[in-house]
Amino acid sequence: MIRLLSALALSTTVALCGCNKKDETAEVGQEAPAIAALNDDSQPVDLADYRGKVVLVNFWRAECGPCLREMPEHDKVYQRLKKDGFEILAVNVGQSQKVIHDAQRRIGVSFPLLSDELEITSRRYRVIAVPTSVIVDREGIVRDWKPGPMTEDELEEKVEALL
Repeated sequence: MIRLLSALALSTTVALCGCNKKDETAEVGQEAPAIAALNDDSQPVDLADYRGKVVLVNFWRAECGPCLREMPEHDKVYQRLKKDGFEILAVNVGQSQKVIHDAQRRIGVSFPLLSDELEITSRRYRVIAVPTSVIVDREGIVRDWKPGPMTEDELEEKVEALL
């Protein structure tokens, strides 16, 4: 029943996120595609709600060692820069809410861990491997797309240049 409700919520999210743009993909210098992911309350997350902030959209999986190692480093940057308008949306690729909750308990980061169980957002953001990091500027434009881990220093430098 929970999976059915999650699927229905995600279907609603997809409808609200403009699926008429199904060919839309993340490209540096272009507007960031809509996110079709759910927060821990199974509510849709809208990237447009973050307009005016610099956003790291970070794609991860619970069994990915590099993903789990970089997340606490990203959280340090988040804690330092959130007052200046920096946000992180950590989008889990294809795993259940239970797996995401278990990972949250283990790593204990303060930014939201989102569910992309149907991998719609992952496809829009051209995720072929995790971790993948995408930085979106205050106007909603993709400024950086990086497959592979991103260090604390690297993230801080890229974000500070956009704040």
